[in-house]
Amino acid sequence: MPQRSYLYLAWAFAPGLASCGETEPPDLPNPSSSSGADPSPDPEWSLGDAPIIAPQVQVHPQVATVLEVTWTQTTASERTWLEYSFEDDEWHLSPARAGHVGPHREAVLGVPADTQVQIRIVMETAGVYRRTGDATAATGSLPRGMPRPRVVEYFPGLASHERYLLGSVDGMEPYGHPYDGPFWLYVVDRRGRVVWYYSDLGSGATMAFPRVAPAGTHVVVEKRMFGAGQYAPRLLEIALDGSYSREIPVPGLDDSFDLTDWGTVLFNTWSRDGEAALREQGPDGTSRIIWDCRRWAGPLGILHQSHCYSNTVAWNRADDTVTMSMPYINTAVEVDRVSGELVGQYGDAPYSYGFDPDSWSFEFNHYVNITPDGTLLVSSHMPGHGPTEIPGDHAFVEFTIDRDQERLVERWAYHGRPEWAMYKGMAMRLANGNTLANYGTGGVIREITPDKRTAWEIVWDVEHDKPHVKRMVGHNVLVDDLYALSQGPVQ
Repeated sequence: MPQRSYLYLAWAFAPGLASCGETEPPDLPNPSSSSGADPSPDPEWSLGDAPIIAPQVQVHPQVATVLEVTWTQTTASERTWLEYSFEDDEWHLSPARAGHVGPHREAVLGVPADTQVQIRIVMETAGVYRRTGDATAATGSLPRGMPRPRVVEYFPGLASHERYLLGSVDGMEPYGHPYDGPFWLYVVDRRGRVVWYYSDLGSGATMAFPRVAPAGTHVVVEKRMFGAGQYAPRLLEIALDGSYSREIPVPGLDDSFDLTDWGTVLFNTWSRDGEAALREQGPDGTSRIIWDCRRWAGPLGILHQSHCYSNTVAWNRADDTVTMSMPYINTAVEVDRVSGELVGQYGDAPYSYGFDPDSWSFEFNHYVNITPDGTLLVSSHMPGHGPTEIPGDHAFVEFTIDRDQERLVERWAYHGRPEWAMYKGMAMRLANGNTLANYGTGGVIREITPDKRTAWEIVWDVEHDKPHVKRMVGHNVLVDDLYALSQGPVQ
């Protein structure tokens, strides 16, 4: 654990701050608003002594890319916030908060490791702004052993507006097994720089499916043992600024989960000699079986327990259904969350929907999900290839669901690239129409336009004699406001 580093600052006050008036302070750039507060205006400044004592900046003890600013305010203001800059004269703002008398704490987020940052504190009451001068501090170094990605391409005009990517990556040694870990959660910016991270190196827990809580207030990820070890499965809720974390036991959680808007957890269970089901756990810890895979599989002649393993639990908010993906039988199901009734069955299993064209099939499918348009999006090997390593023959495919004719009609397909997703892999439709896709063990994350151009691509490399083998990447989510993910659950 890194040592807590304190910077006791002789915080400089900008020229002119010691006297009242409406003169514009010299050489103070107007920041761009990016985090919730309006920037303090350059014209018509009314400046007096900033009512602050004992300002300090420290590197967060667990996350070296996060700076903590603390101060004591001696006079109340309507609002107070931080302004900070670390490159290109671009200024960022923390959220505006009530400027009460007493101690304050705010985090500086979105800054890469080993980076100098200029920071100032701003207070505002009735249009009168008081601002300290700039203090300079630096973020710490990333932990030894944490992987770093590289950016291959980035075209801002093609990419979605979000500035950051949340995800998970394995930290395996060269030629190791990707599930051996350790696993790292990360947030990177569009330049591929890590600006936040988390790992639990001592537990050996698998953390491959980070999600943003439905309210957008924090990150949630599973912590479990690969191969049904002795680590009791649970969910970790965590705020990016370190102000909140909580672990929630989820007995039976196997591989994937999702969260509903009303606070329940949807997850799959699977064991070699026990239950294989879709469950829903309430805030009080009680759970119910929504859908029992064994009862479905038996009459179809699917008798091996591993056939009920699912790598996906994805809630479809619009229809209140849940998709699950069984890669060992090349099949996915869509289940009504309330009744547990089967809404749709897609793939190889008997009585599944057909394909149009009929040359399509699922092959070791991953992250089968329903898009906002009601289509089905899947990460899959190309038809006939199964688990055999054939770089270039992995696809991300979107189908229109023809429920009347019980057919999946091809709408969009992306394939032919050199990557290969042996394990993991996902595709998610973005609000701007692009698709965020990753190749799992192929280590490539790509934002793809509807006409199949690359808007952004990053790669997580690892030493290996097979060029298509990289670090395994887990679930990805694009995010734009890191302060929103620092709130913690809203009661």
